[in-house]
Amino acid sequence: MNKFSTEEQEFIRCNVKGKTVLELTEVFNKKFNKAVSIEQIRNYKKKNKLRSEVITLFQKGQNPHNKKSIGSEFICKEGYTFIKVAEPNTWQLKHRYIYEKK
Repeated sequence: MNKFSTEEQEFIRCNVKGKTVLELTEVFNKKFNKAVSIEQIRNYKKKNKLRSEVITLFQKGQNPHNKKSIGSEFICKEGYTFIKVAEPNTWQLKHRYIYEKK
């Protein structure tokens, strides 16, 4: 477990706003000539309830890169094939979907 010095703690507290954990880690390592990991900075922030206030959520109208379109299929771990039939995330067993269409 890495213990931060008083100076290092103060640096993190003063520079946390507006920076992602990756950015904060890079700045910290450059300033103190250390090789602190992203996880160590993340854990310190969590333990001390520090927030960067960087907005990382999807904005209205944005879609995640892994969003599936209607007609997409996947096979579940039991071996059944599902097909996406409607938005948002309405899936149906493919064999049942085909049967109902007939």
